[in-house]
Amino acid sequence: MLVFDEVTFLPSSGNKEINGIGEMVFTSDNSKFFYWSQYGWDAGFAGSDVYAYSIHGEGSFVKEDQSILGYPNMDRDPLDTPILLVESQGMIIAKNKAFNMGNLQEVIGTFPELIYAVDVVNHTALGKKGYL
Repeated sequence: MLVFDEVTFLPSSGNKEINGIGEMVFTSDNSKFFYWSQYGWDAGFAGSDVYAYSIHGEGSFVKEDQSILGYPNMDRDPLDTPILLVESQGMIIAKNKAFNMGNLQEVIGTFPELIYAVDVVNHTALGKKGYL
């Protein structure tokens, strides 16, 4: 991932290259982003982790936190799973795990299947097999 200046279309100063992003989501105030990552898509590593970065005004970003699950506790596959932010509950959902968005090393819960959507109003999560 690289951040680009919206006026010049050139990479912003302070950029750091981040590899292996599967899916990402931004906080409502755009001060942070979260993503799940798989180290080296062709590296043969089958695990994933979740990362949090803060975003600064000049376009730079700094890693603040990361989960420490990896394989076999958080599989890489499938690669189409979103990362979902439920700010009102302080929660990040990636794959089948719910994390404390303020401490990604804390797993709040584990769903019985992969989660693809969240309905905050009705307090439900949607997997391919149905609502949970």
